[in-house]
Amino acid sequence: MKDKNELNPVDQLSPDTFKRAEELCARLSSQLSLDKRGQARFFNGALMDLGSLSRRETLLTVADFADQPWFTLITDQPLPTTEQGLLVFKIPPNEDRRYLGRIRLTRPGRRRDDGEDRHFAVFEIVRDARR
Repeated sequence: MKDKNELNPVDQLSPDTFKRAEELCARLSSQLSLDKRGQARFFNGALMDLGSLSRRETLLTVADFADQPWFTLITDQPLPTTEQGLLVFKIPPNEDRRYLGRIRLTRPGRRRDDGEDRHFAVFEIVRDARR
């Protein structure tokens, strides 16, 4: 596990460079993917964009890939880009989790085993809001 005080290389990129990198990745072949099914724990959760005036909650599924400084969010609808998201969910046995973070990109997707189209977003954890 990485030291939480260690610098994240992504944070060293300018917003323009990061945007260009995302655009390049979006153009890559969708035939390439890493299948991580079976490696994540899934939880029901909700996301609220604290930067939005509506402060509407979006119900979603949280995929936790152990020891990563982010979560994958799975929804039926695209999530808005936000720098001030509040993600809440419970893990057994009834332990609350609350994180402040950001979402920069939501992408549609569907695997053969999925019945419906889904939207996937990376929720970058900025701060654990339980403390």
